[in-house]
Amino acid sequence: MYSRTILATTLVCTAALASSALAQQRDGPTRDFDFAIGFPRLQSESTTFDGGTVVDTDSSTGFAFTFDWRFRDRWSTGATMASQNIDYTADIALAGSPLGAPGQLIRNDLDTQSLIGHVKRYFGNFDRVEPYAGAGLGWISIDTNIPTGPPVGFCWFDPWWGFICDSFQPTRTSTEIATALGAGVRWEFSRRVFLDVNVGREWIDFDNAHRPDFTQLRISFGLHERDSTRAARPR
Repeated sequence: MYSRTILATTLVCTAALASSALAQQRDGPTRDFDFAIGFPRLQSESTTFDGGTVVDTDSSTGFAFTFDWRFRDRWSTGATMASQNIDYTADIALAGSPLGAPGQLIRNDLDTQSLIGHVKRYFGNFDRVEPYAGAGLGWISIDTNIPTGPPVGFCWFDPWWGFICDSFQPTRTSTEIATALGAGVRWEFSRRVFLDVNVGREWIDFDNAHRPDFTQLRISFGLHERDSTRAARPR
């Protein structure tokens, strides 16, 4: 796990340095950014873990925020932060599984948060419409919402309300490396506003499972910020 984390960090840093080096070749600084809010639709998937435990996740719609920097006319780099709440069913097959006992069928929901950096390549010569392909690398955090112990209580002193106590439930979580490939279309229907439709596949690198891949459809609406001194990008 640690070696994969080091490798992923190295790749992300290398991509960032390469992007900066390419940008320095341009005449002066540029401002060509996209900010978008999207709604990713994740399709259902079945994942088999070592020992035979099978986890079936349902389809779900989440929320995502995407940032892109156009460092070349047909290249951009950026990142997407996304969150999902997914219903799942786990059929436990292995004794000692942290999810439950052998033969137990668990129905619950899990929460995911991901941060994936990406690079996009745009194609075509169309007015206001740009098809593109992209690849991404990042991390995904998964909370199974399965308790790992009793609730933990804590208290603090508030100068206005006095002592306040609360508690939280520790749950089993996991953070894994994720990779993605996708293709989409970006449509600028005004000088500042655009629509982006993307279809892709995302792989999660679990240590103890057959590497699952998830199909995702994401529709995003965004704002485009471009340096007013720059000429429009060639179509």
